[in-house]
Amino acid sequence: MNGNRARDARAEILCFPVEKVIKSEDYIRVETWEPRMNLLVAYLACLLVTQSAAIGIGLAVDRMYSSYGGLVVFLVLYFAMFWVAWKVAVHFTEPKSAPASPPRA
Repeated sequence: MNGNRARDARAEILCFPVEKVIKSEDYIRVETWEPRMNLLVAYLACLLVTQSAAIGIGLAVDRMYSSYGGLVVFLVLYFAMFWVAWKVAVHFTEPKSAPASPPRA
């Protein structure tokens, strides 16, 4: 009797209620990232490219003209590139609209 009771207790612990069975037809397409994550990745990639350009342009001005001019150009480009990178990333990741169908006669 004691053995049956212990086995029933183990069976009770190991059995969990299933709330929903997931069927394959429940999911048409599986996405690994949310669209907002795509925007973040695109922003960081654009920021890497644009900040590299700001550094290169700043160094070029520094060598050609003066270190003060290079610093001013770099700082202006540095802060402007945050805005430029955001606009480019949003443009690249915005959902494509479906082509409009012609009106029916």
